Amino acid sequence: RNGLGRGSFLWAVGAAILASTKTWRHVGLFDELFWFTGSDDDLCNRAHWLGFEVLLVPGSAMNHAHGGLQPPSGPTPKAGIIRRYRLGLQARYMFQFKNPRYGLARCTLNATGYFLGTFLVCCARLWYPGAREAAALYFHCLARLRKIAAARRAHYDPAKKLR
Repeated sequence: RNGLGRGSFLWAVGAAILASTKTWRHVGLFDELFWFTGSDDDLCNRAHWLGFEVLLVPGSAMNHAHGGLQPPSGPTPKAGIIRRYRLGLQARYMFQFKNPRYGLARCTLNATGYFLGTFLVCCARLWYPGAREAAALYFHCLARLRKIAAARRAHYDPAKKLR
């Protein structure tokens, strides 16, 4: 489910998105608020909200050097786990803040609830690095509320809807 209403749609992997120049201009480019993961999902969310269809082509194939462009995870495997957790969590927070279904105040409340739940689960499991990352990322997103609000206005302008 996409959290935008009834039904669901498929997200295309950012390395394999094919769209016309007109579509890219209408929907916009990848959002710089997303660090590494989630920008392709956000792009598909916007396209769907604006009235475009997000389709997968069965039988299509591509080669992708998955992880080939990522910087080293760190000196230990544990550092890699925390890095992947941080990147995924940042994207999930941004999805909470950018949900066009609700106003920014309600999205902030939803993100706060998501943060508290994540923080408490990490603490209950005695995984304090995860709790620390959850708090740091949440407050990082809060510090960027003006940029998030501007992105929401630009990306989810009702005048841009096709239908």
